[in-house]
Order: sequence, then structure tokens, then C-alpha cells
Amino acid sequence: MKYRHIALILCSMSLVGGANAAGLKVKAKQLVSQDVIESEVARVQQECGNAELKASIDWQAWSGYDYQEARVDPVNVAGWVGGQVNNIYDDMVELCTKIDHAELYKAEFSKLKKLNFTGQSKITERDTSFSLSPDGTELNIKLNGNGTYNSKFAKLLQDAWG
Repeated sequence: MKYRHIALILCSMSLVGGANAAGLKVKAKQLVSQDVIESEVARVQQECGNAELKASIDWQAWSGYDYQEARVDPVNVAGWVGGQVNNIYDDMVELCTKIDHAELYKAEFSKLKKLNFTGQSKITERDTSFSLSPDGTELNIKLNGNGTYNSKFAKLLQDAWG
């Protein structure tokens, strides 16, 4: 009986240690993605004519997701977010430089001061959403929770300006 208690205690400790290790791996991937979010915005600054543009992410939504329900690994998701944001930056640059009437988007993007990234309320939300602040200086971006690219980003981004 004594050995069962010891085994149970050791098993519990290893589960807690494993959860902490997974939490640290998620945090480490989030830091890498956060660095991408903050540093790669320079491409949008340069191509869209906005040297003052800043970007940040609020990771709070990801801590409440049911990763088992979505059948994804939280460590992978934390890493995929940086790639997802990079794809959004690519779409922004393309809107400012390559499409018909790109100068109109460039003029609007040049008014932006801040890109606010966060996650959708549920990991199962499939689309990223974009909304402008009333004064047009902040773009609020709710990323689809699983961190995957959606080919509709550019269209959804355009729709934020109506």
C-alpha cells in the first residue's frame, strides 16, 4: 500500500511536470511568433508607406482553447501563429503594391498606427476577422485559433475598409 501511494505521488508529479514542460514549450513558441509579429511588420511599414506602424499580440485567447476538441497540438499552434501573421503581412503588402488601385489601399494603410492581433473566442472559428477602429488608426485582427492560413485573408482584409 505504501508503494502505491509513492507511485501515485510520483505519477502525479510527472503529470504536473509534463504540463509545465508543455506550457514552457508553448510560451517559447509564442515568443518566437511574437518576435515575427513585431519584426516583420517592417515590410508593411516600408511597402505601405507607414513608418509608425506597430504590431502586438494578446495571447489570452489561446490559453482558453480546447486543443483536444480541435485535435491540434498547442505547441504547433503557437508556432503557426507567426506564419499566419506573416501571410497577413504578405497580403497587406500585395494590396498596397500589386493589385489594381493599390494606391487607394496604400493611402488607407498609411493611416494605421497599430495592428492588434488576438485570437477568436473559440479555436474552432475558421476565419480570421478584421475590423478598423472608428478613427481608422487601428486594425483589430482576430486570428483563427488553430493558426492555419486561410486563402480568404486578403478579401477579409479588404472588407475591413468596406
